[in-house]
Amino acid sequence: MASSSSNIVPASKFIMSPGLNKCGLKGNRIYIPAFKTKNSKTVDEVIPHWTPGVTSFFPVPLEFTQEWFYMLVNDANDIYNRTRFVYRDGDSFIENILIPNVEQICINVCIPRGNLDGSLIEMFIAGASMSTSEPVLKTWQKLVIKTIHQQTAQTAE
Repeated sequence: MASSSSNIVPASKFIMSPGLNKCGLKGNRIYIPAFKTKNSKTVDEVIPHWTPGVTSFFPVPLEFTQEWFYMLVNDANDIYNRTRFVYRDGDSFIENILIPNVEQICINVCIPRGNLDGSLIEMFIAGASMSTSEPVLKTWQKLVIKTIHQQTAQTAE
């Protein structure tokens, strides 16, 4: 049996946001820009973060949990103070936020809920009005399945 120390997952990791139109870490917050139209990804289409009813900065979790994803969906949609509907870039969210933390997300969110294909995380992505491209989504799905298989094999040893 694997020792308990082998199940320790490092603290959350993030890629810095490479621009106003890409998700990532900015300062001590997670930046997830809002866009005017679906599938928008250019700087010109970013809704300024100071626009009333638009939330673009989110708390950095010490650990990714299901509760953090619920908070993300609620705050991204600003369900209590919505003045407009916005769209978000799911590709840079997956690449810069989720992929660096895939091990932790699988251990904390997917495996305990028997979600062995990562579809639960995809529901959160959709719930936060994020648009994803097929290639990035497929890469995420394959990575989640591979990671879960590795993690379950380690715990079986």
